[in-house]
This record gives sequence, C-alpha cells and structure tokens, in this order.
Amino acid sequence: MNNYSDGTFYLGMVVSSKGFTSGCEVWATSHNLGLIPPLKGKNLSFTPDTVLRMFERSLFALRKRVQLRSGDLDEAPNFFDFVYSLIADFEGHEEIAQDGRYYVLPKRWISSFGEMYSSLAGRQVENLTVTADGATIMQLSGGVSCRFTGSNVEFGSGIALGSPPLSTPDCVKNIEREPCTLDFIKSMATNLPVTSAADFGDYVEFGLGGRFNLGMHIGGFHLISTENPVSKHRL
Repeated sequence: MNNYSDGTFYLGMVVSSKGFTSGCEVWATSHNLGLIPPLKGKNLSFTPDTVLRMFERSLFALRKRVQLRSGDLDEAPNFFDFVYSLIADFEGHEEIAQDGRYYVLPKRWISSFGEMYSSLAGRQVENLTVTADGATIMQLSGGVSCRFTGSNVEFGSGIALGSPPLSTPDCVKNIEREPCTLDFIKSMATNLPVTSAADFGDYVEFGLGGRFNLGMHIGGFHLISTENPVSKHRL
C-alpha cells in the first residue's frame, strides 16, 4: 500500500488461517484473511493510540488463542468471528450491517449470496414453517436453517420462529401457481438436499434434489417440478 499512498504511511497486520503463498490475493476472503486495523471502501481515521491498542489486543489474543487451539479457525465463519471480535468495538460493524441482505447466524455477521449457498448446499430439508409475521423458514439437516423476511435472508444455526406459525400460509404448486397446502409441499420436499439457489428479490428459490424448485416468499412457499416433460410431472 505504501507504494501508492502519496506519502501517507499505513501500519497494519494481516492474519491468515491458511498461511501465505504467492498469489494468495486470488482466494483471499473473510473466511481466511483478516486485516487489523480493519479496512473498508472508505476513509478511516484511527488515531495512533487507537491503532496501537488494536495491535496490543490482537497480539495478546493471538498468543493466548494459539496456545489453546487453532484447528477450529480453519472452518468458516470461525476465523472471521475470531478476527472481528478482536476489534469489534472499533469497526462500527452495526452501521454497515444495516444495509445488508444476507446474514449468517447466530452472530448475524453480514454475509453474501455465495456464502449462504455454500452453507446450505447438500443439506436435507427437515421442515418448512411460515410465521405469523410472514417470515418463511426452511430447517435443514445439521441444525442449519434459512429464514426469508423479504428484505433479509438469514441462515445458520439458532434460528427461532420469532412469532407463532401462520395457520393458513399462502402455498402454491406448478408454474400456474395452483393453491395447495403447506403439508403437501412438505411431503414432497422433506429429505431432499439443496442443490441450487437463486435470489429473485421478492423471493428466494432453492433447487431440491434436482427434482423441484422450492420458493420462499413472504407468507408462503411455492413448489415446481423441474423434470421433463412438464405435462407428465405436474404436482
């Protein structure tokens, strides 16, 4: 950075859970790379005293942490969680998260579509729920769930209903959007693995077992067969 800083010098610490090799920028993500002080796409003005306190805390925590156990840092989002927690009160993370769409729970870190799909892919559907406030929840194997609220897509562990189940959710099937029951969609989707995903804004859709597309809407679900010919695979 100092080569392009126009006379301004920066002091920083880069922490990696995977080691450093030539060309590592290509695969660097928040899962395996952390920067202290944090750097975003805007100017930050930390005082020298603040930066030194970040380093002091980081070095102390790294030394204590490595003595205990480091293997679990290899798995996302543990590494990001660890690095962020060192400087959480400096970074203003809550301000940034207000405009996000994807969040990983239970910490509610701001996330992305790619991380969401990677976390859900291959897991089997165990239950589907629609809550009274309109949120749709897909519970998957391994204690992982996905909740769609219209503006946000939350995924991970520890997802609670938030409000009671909706008694008559709006569920439809086939391309023509024919009315059906939630129990019918459950009977078709349960035990199938997540094989694809797409975000259409007002709903998100997941491919299940290469056989169906399951849509999560506000207030309900849709289910469409992806097998051909369409006329012989109506639900």
